[in-house]
Amino acid sequence: MTQLIGLYVLAGEPLDALLDALHPEPSKADKERLHQAVEELWRKAGQLATLVRGGIIRRGPSTGDIPPLEHATAHFISDQLSKGTAEAEIREVLRKRGYSQQEITRLKNLKLEPPQ
Repeated sequence: MTQLIGLYVLAGEPLDALLDALHPEPSKADKERLHQAVEELWRKAGQLATLVRGGIIRRGPSTGDIPPLEHATAHFISDQLSKGTAEAEIREVLRKRGYSQQEITRLKNLKLEPPQ
């Protein structure tokens, strides 16, 4: 079950549907902690992908006031663009995760380097 939930989240599927299906009381779910766990999962998946591709994971400078989830999303955008993924496709994935067009543009414009 754990692997399926992780894959569901990494596939960008909606968390509310997951909660409705699996949580005994979805309205009482700790959504802040849930989003923190999703952010951590994305970060760890990115690190795993970096290591599998022979990259090095380094500690970097603080990103300051950028919340960790937004930081991870900005990295995701940069990484996808560097791989040649169409911007429209990236925007569609992020819209499914609840980002507005304005938020996506702002995060794209941060131009954060994808993890090595």
